[in-house]
Amino acid sequence: MASIEILARDVDDLPDVCMQCGEPARQRIVRHFTWHSSGLLMAVLLLGPLGLAFYMYFGRCLNKRMDVSAPMCGAHQNHWRKRALLKEAPLLILIILGVVSAIVYLQGMFDPGRMPVSLLVLISVGVTVPFFAVISIAIELSTIRPAEISGRAILLKSVSPIFADAYKHMRLLRNAPGTQVDNEQVQSPRDAVCANRQPPRGSRK
Repeated sequence: MASIEILARDVDDLPDVCMQCGEPARQRIVRHFTWHSSGLLMAVLLLGPLGLAFYMYFGRCLNKRMDVSAPMCGAHQNHWRKRALLKEAPLLILIILGVVSAIVYLQGMFDPGRMPVSLLVLISVGVTVPFFAVISIAIELSTIRPAEISGRAILLKSVSPIFADAYKHMRLLRNAPGTQVDNEQVQSPRDAVCANRQPPRGSRK
């Protein structure tokens, strides 16, 4: 996957190329992106409860936001919704396992015969937590997300390389002197990527 910086003036007029796969886009999904600097997160972690309280009260003021009208094909119109559900499902499972393990452990304290079962449940929960953490990280890395937001642009990660090339191609057309272009001129991702590609030597027409 690729990263691409999109200017704020272009967020509502992107090429008709799916951000996720690079196929022709069928619709636009308005996505509300939020980002804060890594330094803010480090400060919250270092300050502990005080930093957490500060973030709860002032975090919304420090976060930077930008809405992007993301072009998506029919297969990926629920790109963010599906990934949000996939990340929330492991958390729900962990909560259920935690409650069950606590009940079993308390029963084992009053009934020594159930103690081995209680320990087995606790061990299974301990093994499950890292497994779900790896899954959540993998889902996050595959999600189209902001790496930085400023007043003039947004840097998106994990977008399709074809979409990135189509947007760069559109920028070049728009910046050409005396040229007016709309997103339909870069509608086909293959046209955007292969516009200047020469056929290999010896190829047959």
